[in-house]
Amino acid sequence: MKPKNIRTKAQQSGERRIGDAPKLGRVARIPDDRVAKKVRRRRSSSGLFSEQGTQPWMDRQRQRREEVRRFAFRVWFSLISLLFVGAFTVAMILWLRSQSNRADFAGTLAMDDVASGALAREVEIFTPPSEREAVRILRSALEARDVDIIHQYVHETSEVDVEEMLGFFAAIPEREGEALPFEWTGTTESDRLQIQGLNVYFEKDFLRSARMAMLLPDEDGEWKLDFPSFARWSDPPLDLFDSGDGYPGGRVRVILAQDQYFNGPFADDREWACYAVYSPDIDTTAFVYSRIGSPENRQVRALLEREGGMVRANVEIRRTDGALRNQFELTRVIAGDWLAVEWRDQSADE
Repeated sequence: MKPKNIRTKAQQSGERRIGDAPKLGRVARIPDDRVAKKVRRRRSSSGLFSEQGTQPWMDRQRQRREEVRRFAFRVWFSLISLLFVGAFTVAMILWLRSQSNRADFAGTLAMDDVASGALAREVEIFTPPSEREAVRILRSALEARDVDIIHQYVHETSEVDVEEMLGFFAAIPEREGEALPFEWTGTTESDRLQIQGLNVYFEKDFLRSARMAMLLPDEDGEWKLDFPSFARWSDPPLDLFDSGDGYPGGRVRVILAQDQYFNGPFADDREWACYAVYSPDIDTTAFVYSRIGSPENRQVRALLEREGGMVRANVEIRRTDGALRNQFELTRVIAGDWLAVEWRDQSADE
C-alpha cells in the first residue's frame, strides 16, 4: 500500500496545468545546406554588390543595356538614312521638273512669233553709269518737256510716241505728286541685257506711290530710260478696269499670280488655269484664264515657277461672252517683264 504523504520531485516543483506548452530550454540550431548556400548581399560604397554570386546577374544586366543601345542606334541610323534618301529624291524631282519647265518655256517662245518673247538680241557690253549719273539721267527724263530732251534720255519705242511720253511726264506731279529721293538698286543682267535699276517714290496728300525705272544702253552705249516699263504702259490704259463698262481687252503690263477663282465660262478647273491680275493702276482684282496645255499656259507656269509665285508680265487679254466684267482670256504672252518689245525682238541679221 503506497503511502499518501510521499510526493515526487515533479510534484514538489509545481503541478502542470492543462494548456501550458512544454519547456524544452535552449536548443542549438543544426546547420542546413540550403541555408549555407544563401548569400546575404550587401551594397558597397560604389553601389555594386561585392559578395560572391552577384557577378553573373550584373553581366546579364550590362549585356541587356548594350543590346538596347545597339538596337536604338540601328533604328536612328535607319531613320536618318531614309530621311536623307527622301530629301535627295525630292530635290532631284524638283530639279528635273524645273529643267523640264525651262525647256518647255524656251520651246514655246521659239515657236511663237518674234515679238512674243524671243530671246533678246546680242548687245555689246558697256560700262554702266555710276549711281550719281544714273540718278541724273532719270531726273532729266522725268523733267523732260520737249522732244529733244526725250530723245536724249528716253529710248524710242514703237509702242508709245514722243508726244504721249511728254504728256505722261507732265502729268506726274498733278497725278502722283513730287518725286522723293531715288533708290538706286544697281546693275543686273537679264537675258543678255544690261539693266540698271532705280526705285522712284512719289508723295501726294500723304499718300505714296512707287514706280520702277530701268536704264539700258543703246547701240552707242548711251544709257537711257525704258519708258513702257516705267509707265506700266498698257493699250488701252489700265484705268478702264475701274470704269463702268470695264476693260475691253488689249495689251497690258500687269502682275500675275496663281489663283483659284472659277466661274462662268471658266468654271471647269480641269480645262482652265486661273491667274489673278494685280496692278498699282487699278483698284479691282481681275482674273485671266489660259487653257491647260496651251503655249500660253506653259509660258505663264514656267514664269511663275522661275520668279517664285508672282511675275511681272506683258500679255494680251480679251473679253469672252458670258464672262464677268473682271474675267478675261489670256491669248498671248509677249514677255516675262515690262520692258519695251524692241528689247525682245531679234535683229534682222540673226
